[in-house]
Amino acid sequence: MKSTIRRMIFVFSLIFCQFAAASPILPGDIFIVVAFPGRVHRITGGGNFSSATPFASGLSSPYGLAFSPDGRLFTTDILDGTVTDITDGGDFSSATPYAWGLTDPRDIMITRAGQMLVAECGGKKVMDVTAGGDFSGAPAFASGLGFPRGLLETSTGVILVGEEVADEVTDITAGGDFTGVSAFASGINCPYGLTESPDGKIYVSEAYDGNVVDITGGGDFSTAAPFAYGLDTPDEIIFDNTGRLLAVEEFLGNVLDISAGGNSSTVFATGLNLYPQQLAVAPLVADLNDNGIVDGSDLMLLTQDWLKPNGTYVGDISGPDRIPDGKVDMFDFARFANQW
Repeated sequence: MKSTIRRMIFVFSLIFCQFAAASPILPGDIFIVVAFPGRVHRITGGGNFSSATPFASGLSSPYGLAFSPDGRLFTTDILDGTVTDITDGGDFSSATPYAWGLTDPRDIMITRAGQMLVAECGGKKVMDVTAGGDFSGAPAFASGLGFPRGLLETSTGVILVGEEVADEVTDITAGGDFTGVSAFASGINCPYGLTESPDGKIYVSEAYDGNVVDITGGGDFSTAAPFAYGLDTPDEIIFDNTGRLLAVEEFLGNVLDISAGGNSSTVFATGLNLYPQQLAVAPLVADLNDNGIVDGSDLMLLTQDWLKPNGTYVGDISGPDRIPDGKVDMFDFARFANQW
């Protein structure tokens, strides 16, 4: 009996190691898209990336970048009109996209519930591409927008989009036609990036003015003092897992640390030419109850539905079924144990 158990543990360990090693991405890793030539870099430690080997290459004109709740990494491609899963890294020149048939896709966002939204800047709409496949002629999740760029799901579940031409940020949580709808925040000169701080403040980058503005309460910000200024065409802004606020300078190929606000910034990463765009920070996917740590309470959630076809959390990628295949099994355990 004991020898059988030992063999089972040995086989289990081999399988676990195989699956745990399948993902090269660690919690807190920072990634950035560089449009030309099409590549994605891991820039977690900062530095000069002018001669660095990219994490992903062979992309046409990538722009958006986002992690799913189960830890997969996706990017949009403007010219190809696609969304591609690049989680495993490598050369994607002949990869089959996850979604295609999109018009000028820019930012991509995946909500905590697993809904994948893509801002079609040229299409003036936001598409729900959760199901994957061909979206040529598909109905929009949100339409009537003025060249949408950045997307954000706030901690309260509100979905915001920056409208480049309208100079507004709009709440599109309910979906539908937003022609003539009052904006959440207005008076923003070319809003590109959107992010939320750990304490719930909402920031937007003003690409044309070189500012980052706190728009937490909503309203008209045409005369508001910016949180940070003096930036060169800021695109994406994002908080990393240490609470540091990073901003992309699109034309200079830099990522700046602007946490101090004002005209004070330091270079975090450089050598990212031509046209760095979106940033993404790898999530702590093993934190099943979202309390900021991986501990025994997460293990209890995992074991509660272990191999149950109709368990409470089956199909819920915000819970133990991190790889949404309809069961809580070895694959989910591998992602959990790798971050224990």
